[in-house]
Amino acid sequence: MNTVKVIVTCFVSRGQRPSHGTTHAQNLPNSNSVLQMIKHTVETEKRIDAGIPMDTIIVNNDEGFLDGREFLDSINETSTKNGCFKVIHRENYGRSFGGYDHAFEKYKDQYEYWIFNEDDMYYCKDGYAYEYLNILNNNTRCAFVATIGVGRSDHETKHAHGGSGFTHRDYMQETIPLEFHLDDGTNRQAFKTAGSLAYTKQDSKNTRIHCVGGEVPFTYSLIRLGYDIIIPENPKQWYQYHF
Repeated sequence: MNTVKVIVTCFVSRGQRPSHGTTHAQNLPNSNSVLQMIKHTVETEKRIDAGIPMDTIIVNNDEGFLDGREFLDSINETSTKNGCFKVIHRENYGRSFGGYDHAFEKYKDQYEYWIFNEDDMYYCKDGYAYEYLNILNNNTRCAFVATIGVGRSDHETKHAHGGSGFTHRDYMQETIPLEFHLDDGTNRQAFKTAGSLAYTKQDSKNTRIHCVGGEVPFTYSLIRLGYDIIIPENPKQWYQYHF
C-alpha cells in the first residue's frame, strides 16, 4: 500500500480573515512568516506518526522567494516519521488545486492513497491516516474523507472544505463534465480529470474563481459521480491550524 500527502504552499503574505473564526485566519505579514510556518509543518511531519507508511510532497507555488525555495530543497528526499519528503517547485497558478493536480499528475502511478491539505493546517495526533484509511475502506460509497469538514452538506454541491481529505487515486481519475457560472457572467466547462480541474491549466493566474472553480468542484464532482464524502467522528482531534 502506497500513501502520500500533498501540502501546497506559496511564500506570499496573507491577512487575517476574522469571519473564518479560527480557520484560515493566520496573520502572515511576509514571506519569511510563511517560511516559519512551513518549518513547523516539517517538524510535525518528522514527529507525528500517521499510522501507515506515507511520503510527503510539498508543492511550492513559486513566487521567487529564494530562502523558501532553498529550505525546501534542503529537505528534499530527507526522512519524515513515515517516509520521506519530496519537493516540487511550479509556476503559481490554480492555487492549492493547481498544486494538487500537478503532484497527482507527476506521481499518480506511484501512490494509491492520497491526502490533500493546504499549508495552514497540520495533523497533530498519531494514527490520523490509519483512521482515515479505515473510514474510506469501510464505507462502500465513500470516495473522500473530508478531514476538516464539508460545505453545503444538504446541497447538491456538497464538497470538502479546502479540498482537504483522504482518498484513493481511482476515484480521482474518474471523469465527469461540470459547468460553472462565473462572476463575469460567463459559463466555464471544467472536467474532473486526474483529480483536479481544467481551469487550473486554462486560466493561468486567475485566482478570482478559486472557490467556484477549485474548492467546490474538486470533491463535489465525486458527489456527481454517485459517491459520498464522509466526515470523521470528532474531526478536530486529528488536526490543528497554524496561528
